[in-house]
Amino acid sequence: VSGVPVYPSEIEDVLGKVDGVKRLCAVPMADEVKGNVVKLYVQTEVGASEERVLADVMAVAKQKLIAYALPKQVVFLKELPVNLIGKVDRLKLQSGEYQ
Repeated sequence: VSGVPVYPSEIEDVLGKVDGVKRLCAVPMADEVKGNVVKLYVQTEVGASEERVLADVMAVAKQKLIAYALPKQVVFLKELPVNLIGKVDRLKLQSGEYQ
């Protein structure tokens, strides 16, 4: 982001601990000015309010992450795609083929 290295695993480690988050994945999203920005996909726990989770995620992000690592877009999905070994399929999310 603007030439500053941003590591998705750091973002996921910090924001994955927010109450109501079941699973999440940070991916780069093209930006005309900054090159890339962070797009965050979130799967919430059953019964969790997306509005509350969004507010909590952004509050924690602002408190614990550098400004360049703050998500510029947050997308909630009922389920995140997983690959053959059970990890979130980052490439499917990044390509936009999974919504």
